[in-house]
Amino acid sequence: MKANIAGGPSIIFNRYAKRNETKIRDGKVCKKIIEYDANALYLWALGNEMPCGRLTTVEAYDGIIDDIKADKVFGFLECDIHNPEHLKGYFSEMSPIFKNVLIDCTNESVIGKHMFDYNQSRTSNRSKPARKLIGSYFGEKILIYTPLLKWYLSHGMEIAKTYCFIKASSHKAFAPFMEAVSNARREGDLDKSKAMIAEMMKLVGNSAFGRSGMDMSKHKEVKYESNDKAIKSKIEHFTFHGLEELNDACEITMKKRRLNNNNPIHLSIAIYQLAKLRMLQFYYDCIDFYFDRSDFQYQEMDTDSAYIDFSCEKPFQDCIKPELRAHFKEHKYDWFPRDYNTEVAKFDRRTPGLFKDEWSGDAMVSLSSKNYICYLPDESYKVKVSAKGVQQGRGRNNDVLNPDGFETVVRDRITLRGTNKGFRLSKETKSIITYTQNKSALSYFYDKRRVLEDGITTEALDI
Repeated sequence: MKANIAGGPSIIFNRYAKRNETKIRDGKVCKKIIEYDANALYLWALGNEMPCGRLTTVEAYDGIIDDIKADKVFGFLECDIHNPEHLKGYFSEMSPIFKNVLIDCTNESVIGKHMFDYNQSRTSNRSKPARKLIGSYFGEKILIYTPLLKWYLSHGMEIAKTYCFIKASSHKAFAPFMEAVSNARREGDLDKSKAMIAEMMKLVGNSAFGRSGMDMSKHKEVKYESNDKAIKSKIEHFTFHGLEELNDACEITMKKRRLNNNNPIHLSIAIYQLAKLRMLQFYYDCIDFYFDRSDFQYQEMDTDSAYIDFSCEKPFQDCIKPELRAHFKEHKYDWFPRDYNTEVAKFDRRTPGLFKDEWSGDAMVSLSSKNYICYLPDESYKVKVSAKGVQQGRGRNNDVLNPDGFETVVRDRITLRGTNKGFRLSKETKSIITYTQNKSALSYFYDKRRVLEDGITTEALDI
């Protein structure tokens, strides 16, 4: 099960969009970019059907797919799954199978000619093959949680081979916990004296998921010794991991001799997959269902958010297919918070699983995961910049992390560098020293999808 833990996806679909300048799928002109964010997505997943009871592994049998569809069995199925050829167009933007794979960026057939040539043209700092989380058209011998598997099957995906099934009982065991956290946060909104309790409950809600997925095998024991004989004994012990010299002693890191690995990692797998299910539902059962594809295009998705450009200012008022407007009016609050009065709007603001407008504006550049800028914002929002690993506080790197910088990288296909400054512990002198680090801040390179010749449009990797 541990090998099947795949975290939250962060994927770029289209690298540049700007109002009245770029076009949606080479058709209609872009008019608005909106970020939709899922409320407390992992908490929502935790409050849904969880695999409970003693898990038992059984061999997959002939009728297991029908039993899963009929809710006769519940758990995780290990299988080979793929998109049939006639549905590749349907699943072309958000490829539904999320998996960790080795992306060989030295192979042109994997990442495509455009990005391969760009990587080869760099005389130094070429990207190297690395394991990353991608969206794909198929999965081989992967473990899929039955609620997600049912969604795959209902949308036309096919299972080529089954291996084994991990059987569990289905219960909403943590639904009361989800409600308790949500209600505490609502109380914090209403009564500012309870705001600290609300923030604490947010941490409690997040830690419930984090604790279940913690990798106990990486835990170490740290011991301090000053006696030469004791230090030698620790170094020669089979659990020895590392040593750091201090002024008059040594800090010795030891592997744990015994591990009580009692973490329910099956919960973290279920939560991760339910979170992906919710984001797939939002794309295919909401956005793609109510809008024609000529009216929208995904820019980027993160674990719990989606950035979408639309062909109209107010998409859910003006762009919905005419024949589905009544249907949307009936089911609107399955997706979004109620808005017919202030009281229910405040209540639903903390309801897990609902989507809210987090940002809207007129332009966005997405270079790579966690590396984007949303600018020309609407009146109630600010410019939003994400640059992983690059300092932004106190105006640092503002000469690079701005709209011109991001646009220049896309237009000129270059890399811009930034500067990090701070304090660190010197291993030589064992004292605090300052450092200045010059590093890549904005890079044109992206390999989690195949970037086409225009440098903006992408398509799924066939791996």
